[in-house]
Amino acid sequence: MLNYILLIVQDIFKTEEGDRDKEIKRIENTIAEKQDLLNKSVEKLITGDLDKWGYHSFKENTSKSIFELKQQYKEIQETDSAFGAYIKYGFSLLSDMQHYYDSAELQGEPKNFWSDIP
Repeated sequence: MLNYILLIVQDIFKTEEGDRDKEIKRIENTIAEKQDLLNKSVEKLITGDLDKWGYHSFKENTSKSIFELKQQYKEIQETDSAFGAYIKYGFSLLSDMQHYYDSAELQGEPKNFWSDIP
Protein backbone atom coordinates (compact mmCIF):
# COMPACT_ATOMS: atom_id res chain seq x y z
CA MET A 1 0.00 0.00 0.00
CA LEU A 2 2.81 2.39 0.90
CA ASN A 3 4.45 1.76 -2.49
CA TYR A 4 1.21 2.62 -4.26
CA ILE A 5 0.93 5.88 -2.31
CA LEU A 6 4.58 6.59 -3.12
CA LEU A 7 3.90 6.22 -6.86
CA ILE A 8 0.87 8.51 -6.70
CA VAL A 9 2.73 11.20 -4.76
CA GLN A 10 5.71 10.93 -7.12
CA ASP A 11 3.43 11.44 -10.11
CA ILE A 12 1.80 14.49 -8.49
CA PHE A 13 5.18 16.07 -7.73
CA LYS A 14 6.48 15.43 -11.25
CA THR A 15 3.38 17.05 -12.69
CA GLU A 16 3.59 20.14 -10.46
CA GLU A 17 7.36 20.52 -10.29
CA GLY A 18 8.25 19.54 -13.81
CA ASP A 19 10.68 16.82 -14.62
CA ARG A 20 14.13 17.69 -13.25
CA ASP A 21 15.78 15.18 -15.55
CA LYS A 22 14.34 16.89 -18.61
CA GLU A 23 15.56 20.27 -17.36
CA ILE A 24 19.03 18.87 -16.72
CA LYS A 25 19.14 17.36 -20.22
CA ARG A 26 17.98 20.65 -21.74
CA ILE A 27 20.75 22.55 -19.94
CA GLU A 28 23.37 19.98 -20.99
CA ASN A 29 22.25 20.23 -24.62
CA THR A 30 22.26 24.03 -24.54
CA ILE A 31 25.78 24.08 -23.08
CA ALA A 32 26.97 21.69 -25.78
CA GLU A 33 25.37 23.84 -28.52
CA LYS A 34 26.94 27.03 -27.20
CA GLN A 35 30.33 25.32 -26.88
CA ASP A 36 30.01 24.14 -30.48
CA LEU A 37 29.15 27.68 -31.63
CA LEU A 38 32.20 28.96 -29.76
CA ASN A 39 34.41 26.41 -31.54
CA LYS A 40 32.92 27.36 -34.91
CA SER A 41 33.58 31.02 -34.22
CA VAL A 42 37.29 30.20 -33.73
CA GLU A 43 37.28 28.53 -37.15
CA LYS A 44 35.60 31.59 -38.69
CA LEU A 45 38.21 33.85 -37.08
CA ILE A 46 40.99 31.72 -38.56
CA THR A 47 39.44 31.67 -42.04
CA GLY A 48 38.80 35.42 -41.91
CA ASP A 49 34.99 35.20 -41.97
CA LEU A 50 34.84 36.88 -38.56
CA ASP A 51 36.84 39.92 -37.49
CA LYS A 52 38.75 40.09 -34.22
CA TRP A 53 36.31 42.44 -32.50
CA GLY A 54 33.30 40.33 -33.49
CA TYR A 55 35.02 37.19 -32.25
CA HIS A 56 35.89 38.68 -28.86
CA SER A 57 32.40 40.06 -28.41
CA PHE A 58 30.83 36.73 -29.35
CA LYS A 59 33.27 34.80 -27.17
CA GLU A 60 32.58 37.00 -24.15
CA ASN A 61 28.80 36.73 -24.48
CA THR A 62 28.85 32.99 -25.15
CA SER A 63 31.28 32.26 -22.33
CA LYS A 64 29.12 34.25 -19.93
CA SER A 65 26.06 32.34 -21.08
CA ILE A 66 27.84 28.98 -20.67
CA PHE A 67 28.97 29.96 -17.17
CA GLU A 68 25.40 30.89 -16.17
CA LEU A 69 24.07 27.62 -17.57
CA LYS A 70 26.70 25.65 -15.65
CA GLN A 71 25.71 27.47 -12.45
CA GLN A 72 22.06 26.66 -13.08
CA TYR A 73 22.99 23.03 -13.76
CA LYS A 74 24.98 22.86 -10.53
CA GLU A 75 22.10 24.33 -8.51
CA ILE A 76 19.61 21.85 -9.95
CA GLN A 77 21.94 18.91 -9.26
CA GLU A 78 22.67 19.98 -5.68
CA THR A 79 19.16 20.79 -4.56
CA ASP A 80 16.80 18.08 -3.52
CA SER A 81 13.64 18.01 -5.46
CA ALA A 82 10.50 18.80 -3.50
CA PHE A 83 9.57 15.15 -3.93
CA GLY A 84 12.91 14.01 -2.50
CA ALA A 85 12.51 16.20 0.57
CA TYR A 86 8.92 15.02 1.02
CA ILE A 87 9.94 11.40 0.77
CA LYS A 88 12.88 11.84 3.11
CA TYR A 89 10.82 13.31 5.93
CA GLY A 90 7.18 12.60 5.19
CA PHE A 91 7.29 8.88 4.56
CA SER A 92 9.58 8.15 7.48
CA LEU A 93 6.93 9.72 9.68
CA LEU A 94 4.14 7.75 8.02
CA SER A 95 5.98 4.45 8.18
CA ASP A 96 6.71 4.90 11.92
CA MET A 97 3.27 6.27 12.80
CA GLN A 98 2.23 3.11 14.68
CA HIS A 99 5.35 3.30 16.83
CA TYR A 100 4.71 6.97 17.64
CA TYR A 101 1.08 6.24 18.47
CA ASP A 102 1.96 3.30 20.73
CA SER A 103 4.71 5.16 22.58
CA ALA A 104 2.75 8.41 23.06
CA GLU A 105 1.45 9.14 26.54
CA LEU A 106 -2.03 10.53 26.95
CA GLN A 107 -2.07 13.74 28.92
CA GLY A 108 -5.13 14.69 30.92
CA GLU A 109 -8.43 12.90 30.93
CA PRO A 110 -9.85 11.40 27.80
CA LYS A 111 -12.60 13.70 26.61
CA ASN A 112 -15.92 12.41 25.48
CA PHE A 113 -16.63 13.89 22.06
CA TRP A 114 -20.39 13.84 22.55
CA SER A 115 -20.28 15.77 25.84
CA ASP A 116 -19.77 19.11 24.04
CA ILE A 117 -22.77 18.69 21.77
CA PRO A 118 -26.05 20.00 23.26
